[in-house]
Amino acid sequence: MPTSRVSLITSSDLTDQLLDQAGGAITDGILQRKVRRSLQQGLMEVSAHRVWNYSRRRVAIYTQTPYSTGTITYTQSSKTVTLASGTFPTWASQAWIRIASKSYIVRTRSSGTSLILDDDNNPGADVAAGTSYILYQESYRVPYDCSSILSCWDTTGRFRLAGIPPGEFEAVKTSQYESGTPQYFTVTGDDWLKGALCIKFAPVPTGNRQISYFYDRTQQPLRIWKYNTGTATISASATALTGTSTVWTANMVGSVVRFGTATTEPTSLEGSSPYAEERVITAFTSATAVTLDEAVDSAYTAVKYTVSDLVDIEPTACKTAVVNCAALHFARERNADSAELSRRTSAYVDSLRLAMQADRRFTIEDWGFGHADSGFPMAHTPTRAGY
Repeated sequence: MPTSRVSLITSSDLTDQLLDQAGGAITDGILQRKVRRSLQQGLMEVSAHRVWNYSRRRVAIYTQTPYSTGTITYTQSSKTVTLASGTFPTWASQAWIRIASKSYIVRTRSSGTSLILDDDNNPGADVAAGTSYILYQESYRVPYDCSSILSCWDTTGRFRLAGIPPGEFEAVKTSQYESGTPQYFTVTGDDWLKGALCIKFAPVPTGNRQISYFYDRTQQPLRIWKYNTGTATISASATALTGTSTVWTANMVGSVVRFGTATTEPTSLEGSSPYAEERVITAFTSATAVTLDEAVDSAYTAVKYTVSDLVDIEPTACKTAVVNCAALHFARERNADSAELSRRTSAYVDSLRLAMQADRRFTIEDWGFGHADSGFPMAHTPTRAGY
């Protein structure tokens, strides 16, 4: 019996749909760029329009105990902190070190006994041997697809942390180092990786506490629109996929592979040659070997296939809204007249409203939470987004 799976949406599916509307072909380079740009914009816009239930994720982290074993020496010329005894923990590469009541950022953990401080944030002069210190971690990098933190809980102590803006967070910390049970958190840019976000806690956590937070996951940009070079082979009930004349890459992890026949390339379910099966690539081994998320039902030997990025939205609620939003952006790309823009705008707003209604998976009132303070994020009204 075939494995029961939800039909996925891929970048190739949405490209074909928009090209069909435009009456163009994938061989038209300029048209292709406009279609892909419009899809990226539509996907990001719908994703950011509200906190979709499908996009909520939970993360649990364990905080680090501040480390102060032994004593240190600091050499200004090399910005190097040297530990006399003990071993700096591995998390020291993303930590702060407190020396003589002032905190400095660690840029590199060179070894178990050596740290390099930031060029612009250091003592400014040598520090004599035998000096005490405190190494601590106040921030933890959030997942790359995190758009915002929805709530944060200390699951060790079973209480909720208060979220405050970065500016207020620094005021709460004041200029003094303080450790204890975290009461506050904020989200800001990561001090070590450009473009990344981190979550910070105050006071600095002592001990290995478990802290959990829910975050709003944002859709990542599409990169693989359709790759179909060579053929694919896999045994029935297997997850190891082998390619012939393929140049698969690590970027394909998370993408969708679809299987056709020895003579026909697979299309979407709406196409002329619907795919036989589809799976998600979960691991990259080589240019001719990848691993799939679930075993396939049937064997495929030297068949045509496609690899396309997964459009990670819920089909029931969001697909039509994404397509209509992309179509609106595509109309702008083509300098469409006001009548078409008005028609596209109305279609998008209507589909967005329907998507928000479909995203409500249970009746809040039935559970006694149907009031303004229920804590559930409310959808933005499309008309307030400028449409």
